[in-house]
Amino acid sequence: MSGNARLSLLLGIVVVSTPLTGLAQSESSLDAQVEVGIGHLDDEAFRYGRYSGLVDDGWIPWLNFELRATPQWNSADAGYWIVQGRDLGLDTVFFQAEAGEYGNQALTLQYREIPHYFFEDGQTPFRSVDTSRWILPDNWQVTDATTQTMTSLAANLMPVEIDHQRQRLDLHYQKQLPAAWQFEAEYRREIKQGHRPLAAMIGSTGGNARSAILPSEVDFETDIMQLGLRHVGAKSTFGMSYYGSFFSNNENRLVWQNPFGQQVQWAAGVAYPDGQGQLAQEPDNSAHQLRLAGSYAFTPITHASLEVGYGKMFQNDDFLPYTINDTLGVPAPLTRDSLEGEIQTLSADLRLSTRPMTKMHLVARYRLDDRDNQTPRLLYRPVAGDSQDQVDALEGILNRPYSYRQQTATIDARYRATSRVRIETGYQIEHTERNYSEVNDNREYTVHLGTTLRILDNVNLNLGYRYSERRGDDYEGNRPLIQAHLPGTVAAEDFENHPLLRKYYLADRQRDRIQFRADWFASERLTLGLQTAYNRDDYLDDYFGLNQVTLSSYTVDLSYLVGDNFHIAGFFSVDHYAQEQSGRSFTAAPGQADDPARNWWVDTADRFTTANITAEYEQVQQRFAFLRGWGLQGDLDLGVELSDSRTRGDVDSETGSALNAAPLPDIESRLRYYRLYGSYAISQAGTLTVTFSRELYSSDDFRLDDVDPGTMQRVLSLGEESPDYAINWLGFSYRHRF
Repeated sequence: MSGNARLSLLLGIVVVSTPLTGLAQSESSLDAQVEVGIGHLDDEAFRYGRYSGLVDDGWIPWLNFELRATPQWNSADAGYWIVQGRDLGLDTVFFQAEAGEYGNQALTLQYREIPHYFFEDGQTPFRSVDTSRWILPDNWQVTDATTQTMTSLAANLMPVEIDHQRQRLDLHYQKQLPAAWQFEAEYRREIKQGHRPLAAMIGSTGGNARSAILPSEVDFETDIMQLGLRHVGAKSTFGMSYYGSFFSNNENRLVWQNPFGQQVQWAAGVAYPDGQGQLAQEPDNSAHQLRLAGSYAFTPITHASLEVGYGKMFQNDDFLPYTINDTLGVPAPLTRDSLEGEIQTLSADLRLSTRPMTKMHLVARYRLDDRDNQTPRLLYRPVAGDSQDQVDALEGILNRPYSYRQQTATIDARYRATSRVRIETGYQIEHTERNYSEVNDNREYTVHLGTTLRILDNVNLNLGYRYSERRGDDYEGNRPLIQAHLPGTVAAEDFENHPLLRKYYLADRQRDRIQFRADWFASERLTLGLQTAYNRDDYLDDYFGLNQVTLSSYTVDLSYLVGDNFHIAGFFSVDHYAQEQSGRSFTAAPGQADDPARNWWVDTADRFTTANITAEYEQVQQRFAFLRGWGLQGDLDLGVELSDSRTRGDVDSETGSALNAAPLPDIESRLRYYRLYGSYAISQAGTLTVTFSRELYSSDDFRLDDVDPGTMQRVLSLGEESPDYAINWLGFSYRHRF
């Protein structure tokens, strides 16, 4: 959003929100504060300002303010209003206006902007004709289906920035009604605009696929509304509500010119210069839900609550044609004009809590999540990625409207054995039923046990263990393949994925998790903490796919109050994530699918290390009299923060004798952050703050570094590098209270 557009929107919000102050009465006290700031960034860095919006070098001003009118202590009026803004002038602007009467009603308006900057050093030969169509320059030259023969690529590369911005507006109204009823209404509108990298592919499989990464336009609009009515009684509560979500994509398709030359499996006219590709992006959709919720206290120690929701989701955008290439043979039209997608949802959450004994607390819970996909099931005759003629009817694909039903039953108990010992335990059963899946029925059983111990008077220990086991019915890897084709067109033994491959979220699994936390209150000034956790997922080694995952973490933290004015806090943490995978590389050649010499194994390990320390010294002039000689009479607070984070990713591979594999380089990154800050109270009303920070980021990522747009033979990339920068920020601000 441009600066003028943003300013106009903010002024409009102020005009709209001004009448809100009429809800407040005149007998009130007015408080106000304004903070004016300016900062200097010495270089450009997209990653530095990824979420803050501080990406451009130079001087950057901003403004914060707050106006607050509240009833005087001896006033009979309950009216109030608040208007505040933060980061005005930056890409993270925030504005809020609220007015109402305490105990009666309140109306709140809120506006914010949320940036997300990805990278700025991308390059592409494509030119945008409009926001949904990309073409190549007139002098484009290519001789075959590889990037190496794109002889005009380097001369036609243009810079690309990938970022997007969200603008979000929220309205909320709440009103107390007679007889203990309460009405609530909410509305949210969010606009997301910018660019994102999107793979545009010609072809589909068998080695004929070629793709180009395009800076696709993003233009999303989402409206969410909620209405609710709630009654609060002495022993019970009851409420009903409506929730609606409406999503609109103003860029519902992407069209591009094929940059590759002829590939042997493509039909004539598909390659450059006549060939094009087209893909559909996120379709418009809507969701609606009605909810009923209530709770009841049977006795002072026994309570029950129930929440039930019923909803429907719709998607009815028009289909794009089978292909955009007129030279391809497409004898059969689309089966229908749109998906006519519809999903019915049913959810329930029942909770019962009681205290059968003075020292024991029991909680039982049942949850239901049911999604019934009622989308019509029809036969579609696809065109293979805008590259080949339409398939025969017997090779068509039946869509699979996935549905599932998940039920979870849990019981938890907490028992305080003594004033120093507390024990917790629980058991959970989760049952999931799916259709059109390799596994139709999964059950997962979980048990946990934990204890909290108070050792002596200054040491607390917390230890917990959780074990879960997931089991499913017979895994039929080709079930989705068979269900997606007409009966008799696929043999019972045919498969796409290897019969020994197991999808990790469906496969049988055992999970162990251990957690430990210790806190030592060494004195009133010193606290030390130690926390560790270990998680391990085991899958059957006899199958391909994910075989094992381990996650371990260790954290040490401290807090030390050196004196009445000097505080130090810090932590050091190490996280280690590792996984083991296996598979078999094969083609349609006879015997390859059954050849163990074509097996491969990949072990990955990621290590994250973070150290952080902060120190704050408040009211320095009280400790150092010489500062008063410099004319410093107010409070002077100083602080420093140091942080160092490192990541390292290792990939080790091994193959059978029929395959070859080269080692992959490590992936590394390091982020160092230093901040010095101080604030000086010039008077009771005014405070001056100075901040200096330095951030250094370095990374080595073989997936990006030295990978130019034409480096990969079958993919025309954007060629962005992994980020490296050193940024200095110097900021000044003055806050005044009126």
